[in-house]
Parts: sequence; C-alpha cells; structure tokens
Amino acid sequence: MDVIKRPDAAELSVTGRFYVQVGFNELFELGQSAWAGAPYEPSDRMERTPDQNLTIIDRLGRIVKQTTVNKRKIRQANPEKQISRINEYLSNIAVEEGIKIRPLWLEPIPAVIYLHELKKKYPNAPSFYGEINPVIGEVDDPV
Repeated sequence: MDVIKRPDAAELSVTGRFYVQVGFNELFELGQSAWAGAPYEPSDRMERTPDQNLTIIDRLGRIVKQTTVNKRKIRQANPEKQISRINEYLSNIAVEEGIKIRPLWLEPIPAVIYLHELKKKYPNAPSFYGEINPVIGEVDDPV
C-alpha cells in the first residue's frame, strides 16, 4: 500500500501479480509477470532415472535407516536458462529468414550540425524554379 498509496495492492494474493500506476492517481492496471529462470535440460523425450535411494530395514520390515540422493548436487553449478536458449533459437530463425529488428528510436542528433554534412545527407532537397529553399537544420521527426 505504501508504494501506490492505494489499498488495492494489499489485496494481491497471486504470485507474480502487480499494479502499474499510470499518471498521478489516474489509472491502475493489474499485470502478471512471468518467471523464466528454469534451467535448460535438453531432451526430446522424458528420461526416467532409476531410484538410487537406500533403505535399511530390520527383520520385521521396519525402516531402520534411509538415505536419499541429493539431486541438486548432481546438477551443474550454473546451468543455462531456458529463456536464453529460446532467445538464441528465435535469433537464429530471424537470421535465416532475413528478419531485421526495426530500431525503437533514431540515433541522437549531434549537438553541433555542420552545413556540409547536411548537404551530403540530403543531396536532393526538393526545389522549384524561383523558390528559395535554404538548408537551415535538421528536425528529429520519426515517422
């Protein structure tokens, strides 16, 4: 409740749910986040592992002592994550298909712009007979 100053946040009970505040007390949208940190274990089919637990019993069949194999120690220290492999797979498909990412924004305009650089960048600025069409600068207008 302290973050968004609304009692709605206290009612969140499902893991991964959150509220996004848009503006100043204008709109609160409920969202769901995902966890993608599972280790990647490549396989085409489910593999069954034999039971390696050891149980010692007495003559009456009661369990005297029991041991279990710690499967966490068997796994790698830093296994590759599923999300990394998915990103790599999608990236390879995009390269094969010739799909390129369109940038979200243009390169920033330099602080100092020289006229000769603008004339090189825009060599064929439209001009009509008798019209004055001076090059005076550059506008950052992504269309």
